[in-house]
Amino acid sequence: MQSPISQGPDHPFQRMNWLIKIYSGFLLCLAQLIRSCPFLFPAKIVRLIRRSDESFQALRTAESPWIWFHAASGEVEHLRPLFLLFKSRCPHLRLILTLTSESLLERAQKFEDLDEVHSWTLDTNSAMAKFLSPRPPEMALIAKSDWWPVMLHTLAKMNVPIYVVAYFTSSESEQIGFWQSHFFRWATRNLTTVFGIQELPEKLQRNLRCPYEPLGDPRWDQVFFRKSDSIKMPPALASAANPNLITGVLASTWPEDERELFLLIEKFSHVRWIWAPHEPTEEALAIIERDLAIVGIPSLKLSQLEGEGKTWSREVLLIDRVGVLYETFRLAHFAFVGGSFRSRVHSVLEPLSHGLVTFIGPYHRNSAEALQFRQLDGVEDIDFAATPVVACRTGGELELQISALLSSHKDLRSWDALKTRILQKTEALKGASLRIFNRLPIQNFSSDQKASRDQNSSSKR
Repeated sequence: MQSPISQGPDHPFQRMNWLIKIYSGFLLCLAQLIRSCPFLFPAKIVRLIRRSDESFQALRTAESPWIWFHAASGEVEHLRPLFLLFKSRCPHLRLILTLTSESLLERAQKFEDLDEVHSWTLDTNSAMAKFLSPRPPEMALIAKSDWWPVMLHTLAKMNVPIYVVAYFTSSESEQIGFWQSHFFRWATRNLTTVFGIQELPEKLQRNLRCPYEPLGDPRWDQVFFRKSDSIKMPPALASAANPNLITGVLASTWPEDERELFLLIEKFSHVRWIWAPHEPTEEALAIIERDLAIVGIPSLKLSQLEGEGKTWSREVLLIDRVGVLYETFRLAHFAFVGGSFRSRVHSVLEPLSHGLVTFIGPYHRNSAEALQFRQLDGVEDIDFAATPVVACRTGGELELQISALLSSHKDLRSWDALKTRILQKTEALKGASLRIFNRLPIQNFSSDQKASRDQNSSSKR
């Protein structure tokens, strides 16, 4: 598919060249200032620039065909099922991932299906020239909406197909502003196709300038693949499993969430609680331990369970290391997902993929799954199997809804039946990654067609 940017010198996106140059030049000057005077800027920004410099020094030199994947950070989970499909069906293609945030960089470098992983911090013409040399990618796939102007402009100018995977914006979110609508219109003219999770809200359809296909979210494939994978639960957790004890997981919580949870734990003392803060630092865990002790609730760290041979009975089990949260859902009957009393709810896919009723706070419009499975506003008598995501405006409402869930499920048979009904709904959402893969022009990757495209692109430059 030919990009609109190659349709002649009078096309409006040819006239964007000077704006792109100004934007790129500004970022270059800013990056140089950060390198020269790092003490003037936050340490995280300085690390990002240095990481980007190191990454570009280590870029690939091979001229073999490759696919460019890009994500901001955790959004890479939407792309992971596609890594597997490309690696199994197109083994001759190199798979290269760039990430905007450094938080997942080290973890992503361990993904077995990828050939290279790099930081993408400087969206400049010089960075793109270095990254695309000696050979541009066969195509680019971007997770959700981490759209960078120079990235889009340069790829479109070179006739590289650009696909967006798992795009989502809520119809309940605020009306997009003047600049956002203009950027969306410009960006989608550069894109080949946007693969969305759901139908696009009408307010964005008016500004859309490329094909849009609602094919679902590949992350469902990822979470169910991980669930079926042979990853073993930590032995200390496995030995503590007891289906006769109702267990709740408090997942990825922040201080704003945690203020609503202490009285909740105190009231439902017959429930075994697993608590996994989003950032399990010593300081964060010490605050939780202190506040639990104030209301007379004992706690136990996972490291104590593993290293000191302690036994977990009724204490609140604090997860004090990363990489364990997913496995805790195997032990649970229901979950609360944090971020939702702060600003943005974290992922609800993982507890839903285990058939768990999932409670969240009022800030959840960033999550397609939360909106899809939550109860309607004003509904008090909830069918937990029909709407397994329960949105609560306050801690008091959260307490009432958990009480309703516990009172309506008093034996293991009813909990198993509830999980089965929820899984029937969530398992039906699998398959998006294959649908997206089948819509990509995989057949166009022959060397003859690539050489022809390179020649056409060079003549236009």
